[in-house]
Amino acid sequence: LYLDRFSAFMQMRYKLEEKYGMQYSLTLKILPEVEGFTKHLKTDGNPRCIAEVHFLHQGQHFILLEVDTSDNATRLSTQLLTIKDMNSWEENYEKLRKFVVQKTLNWPHGFIKKIAIQQVRFNHPSIDGGKKVAIEDIENWANRIYVGLSK
Repeated sequence: LYLDRFSAFMQMRYKLEEKYGMQYSLTLKILPEVEGFTKHLKTDGNPRCIAEVHFLHQGQHFILLEVDTSDNATRLSTQLLTIKDMNSWEENYEKLRKFVVQKTLNWPHGFIKKIAIQQVRFNHPSIDGGKKVAIEDIENWANRIYVGLSK
């Protein structure tokens, strides 16, 4: 079986729970429309989503972010963030989503450095010629993220 990158991300978070007992909360939001920019939409005209996964590991709060690039508009790594101030996360998350659109589907690393104690990036699993992710690679992705929690 094969999945596109965003579906593979959703499967990978299940693996984190299944293999490591990671409890999480997931929120999907659409990227905002920003005047003069079009990447808030996928190439098929549907809104582009971003997944926000919150979880605790060894008493530390982490946020995992993934932008839907299932239309292969770009390659955008998965972000694992340790946020400095969770009280201002919602406001900063709104800004971050706008910056992703303004930076033409790139992470705003300068802004992330201002709001995060730590940022770890994870490349996606290999993609075959049909632009799909093999399910057997999802467990490796989950393992890399779990190891990244300890950095």
